[in-house]
Amino acid sequence: MPVRIGFLGAGYMGQLAHLDSFCRVPGCEVVALAEIRGGLGGKVAARYHIPTVYQSHAELLADENVAAVIASQPYHRNYYFGRQVLSAGKHLFTEKPMAGTLEDARELADLAETKSLVYAVGFMKRYDPGIQLAQRLIADFEQTGSLGELKMADTTCFLGNWKQNPGSPIFTDEPPRSDDLEPRYPGHLNPALRSDYDQFLNIYSHNVNLLHFLLPGRRITCASAHRSGPSFLVSFRAGDALLSLRGTPSRSNSWEEHTSIYFEKGRVEIQSAAPMNRQKVADVSVWRESRGTWTEERFFAPLEWAFYRQAAAFVEAVGAGKDLLTSGDKCIADVALMEDIFKILQ
Repeated sequence: MPVRIGFLGAGYMGQLAHLDSFCRVPGCEVVALAEIRGGLGGKVAARYHIPTVYQSHAELLADENVAAVIASQPYHRNYYFGRQVLSAGKHLFTEKPMAGTLEDARELADLAETKSLVYAVGFMKRYDPGIQLAQRLIADFEQTGSLGELKMADTTCFLGNWKQNPGSPIFTDEPPRSDDLEPRYPGHLNPALRSDYDQFLNIYSHNVNLLHFLLPGRRITCASAHRSGPSFLVSFRAGDALLSLRGTPSRSNSWEEHTSIYFEKGRVEIQSAAPMNRQKVADVSVWRESRGTWTEERFFAPLEWAFYRQAAAFVEAVGAGKDLLTSGDKCIADVALMEDIFKILQ
């Protein structure tokens, strides 16, 4: 029996990143769409052959034919809609990050566990074949000690062209409608920093999540944090290793996101792919000393889009109980660490 999916929202990412992916996953059937803009909902449903269209999420959640909901919404809505989806007994997929507060993130993860439901967070980079290859290489170097001890890691994101010809979404001239959902922020957060907090969570939560993925089993804590306008410089400790995160918006024809993992005798370099580029995965190379000189070894992972692999993993988790790389319980640490960063920034 196919896993029957309902979509909550049909915006830009909902269409090009998620609908397009789930509609191609074997064993998945998109059976319903809830979109508050009726004209847009009808046109998107026609393009993707979705049989049922609603204009409210309540109608979608009452549909007994829907087993799981893809809530493609701005992250501030994840808690509001996520709690309702899980309470209705349906599996849940949300955009990243989980929520605006650690308390809300824990509540969602606990609710999913209590109801034995699958809850996935949209950190699709964990499903990039190049990122997964890099994680295996790093784990092997740590286990064998062939590059010595892991000393440092540096992750950067300077943005750039993140779309790179992703396709053509459907737009209508319908005005956006307010849902009157108030954003939820940590109680300790200075209101003057809310826009910076939103920017950090929207962009750099990927980098925080990636550090946790590439260095599993290490407790990462924030040591210092600095900001100047939209620019951030954060340092962390992970046992004896020192980590850093740097980023600022910068215009470029390419996507500028890079991670370096430094060992005593070499390093692993990761150039992340532009999020919406379907024909690219992360580039991975290893630098090390060999026979008195330095060599660079490049690795080429299979070419498969991270968003598609993420969708396929969610369907397998719902339909066959497969483990997820981005389950809610695995992403709580990201929210906790980002709250700590802003405690220091205050």
